[in-house]
Amino acid sequence: MKFEQIEHYDYFDGDVVFWVMVKDIENKYVELAKEIDKENYSDECFGICINYDEETEKIEIVSDKSEDEQLYYIDNNGYKHWFECIVPDCLKSELKEICKKELGI
Repeated sequence: MKFEQIEHYDYFDGDVVFWVMVKDIENKYVELAKEIDKENYSDECFGICINYDEETEKIEIVSDKSEDEQLYYIDNNGYKHWFECIVPDCLKSELKEICKKELGI
């Protein structure tokens, strides 16, 4: 799994939420996404969500569901499907630095 780009980020009352696109996804997640989206599957629809807390200055990967579901796929209808996947530490570190740079910190 590799960083592709920051899709966008949103400010929410002291937090910044980053939506980060990733590529080179492990085949088991690609196959799950293909089952979800069928002929509409796109390898450009995988992502990771990162939260920056301005008060504590803490950056961490977050999920809409459980903390071990850190990878999502956005289907053709715009719905996020979260997969049980822990982002490797080396990528976590890289993503945190990218987000800090984007914020100018």
